[in-house]
Amino acid sequence: MTQNLATREASPVLPEPPASPVAELARKVTTLQDLPYDVKANIARMCHVADQNIDDIVRDAKRRGGLPAGRNSAFANATSFRKSYPKAIGALYKVSKEWNALAAPFLFEALPLVKASDSLFRLIIAPLRGVHFRTVEMTSLATERHLVDLVQAVPHLTALRRIDYLAIPYQKIMSRMLPCVRANIEPTLNEALSGARWITFRGCSFDNMRHLTALSANRLVQLTLTTGKTETLEILPELLALAPYLRKLVLALSGSTVSFQDLISAPWTSQPQLTALSLTSRAMPEGWLDFVALFADHLAHYWLNLSDPAAIGPILPDESLARLETLTVNGVFDVLAECTKSLDAAKLPLLGSMRLVLRGPYKADRLAELLAEVEKKRISRRLVLMQTRGAPVRADSLDAVEDALDFASDWRDRATLSGDQASLDRLAKHLKAIEVERLLHAA
Repeated sequence: MTQNLATREASPVLPEPPASPVAELARKVTTLQDLPYDVKANIARMCHVADQNIDDIVRDAKRRGGLPAGRNSAFANATSFRKSYPKAIGALYKVSKEWNALAAPFLFEALPLVKASDSLFRLIIAPLRGVHFRTVEMTSLATERHLVDLVQAVPHLTALRRIDYLAIPYQKIMSRMLPCVRANIEPTLNEALSGARWITFRGCSFDNMRHLTALSANRLVQLTLTTGKTETLEILPELLALAPYLRKLVLALSGSTVSFQDLISAPWTSQPQLTALSLTSRAMPEGWLDFVALFADHLAHYWLNLSDPAAIGPILPDESLARLETLTVNGVFDVLAECTKSLDAAKLPLLGSMRLVLRGPYKADRLAELLAEVEKKRISRRLVLMQTRGAPVRADSLDAVEDALDFASDWRDRATLSGDQASLDRLAKHLKAIEVERLLHAA
């Protein structure tokens, strides 16, 4: 027995057998949790953008009267279509605590007022995630109970900056409350609404717009008005006079006969120093350029989105826009071509960035035509050309990508040979978005 023990003690220790290739591969599998934090944050942001894109499609379908039935009659209803695509950011929120924290600011960004009375919101979401809500959406479905419950949640909604008033009969709802209830909640409610820096009106009465604008007057910097009637525009001078610090006006016009002509001759008690102006419309409304001219002395940013292919004509007033820094025009090729032809460098001395968004299935070489026209003007130090709602990528688009890659390679080689670190830093900055895509692909 002693001899057997000695023999066992003297036996050499054999090394462990090498791991099988399958086991080695299993240990190297990368999960979502292994990704860098910046990549995770970018994934959450892109999920949110994807959700917004689907929401935009649904909103556009509703505006056009619904979706075509096709083979599946259930999709003829835009709301049913949206429900068939669960929100990506909601799925990401459920993955883990870390993803929960990353997705929360996007998932809880906007609060529909009718949800303020839900027990889940009042007892759990508001206390835990209330700091993420930045927008309250008030619609025609709102009741006295919803406003009362909103007031109870206000202490948790510390980041509210935007209120969307969508056909809500606000003053009528308040008048239906018992006097004691109204006296109890109105101070807190007014304080919450007065903190709004951005407000949107759609389908609201003049009285409601006056009252609600006055509440936010001292902090309001952006006003959005959506309408299809010329009559609705009549209140604009009054609303602008109520908001002395207003800097951006966004107008979304759905009617084809909306006119600014009467607005130009209307009495203006005071005018805010607007620095940003945005218009979305089928065609250029009558009198629009004269309206733009009212703010020519301070206008720095100008957006124009025209959906009618026949909307061809000048997009800038005759007056000089001495402080205009950025110009964005979204339209079909003929609209953009007319835009580039009508540019006058003498009237746009500070224009540093111009973004032309081409709508429709055009070849990429047509974008080059626009570029050539702008180059002739020697007007913009930075030009962004984009294309949307077009056909699949064409061969000439791929050629443009190859040209860009060749240029980037030459840039790198020149900077490396000359030791120009600043030039390399600029190249790295421009390639940052591509690097994020590479990391996502590698993961």
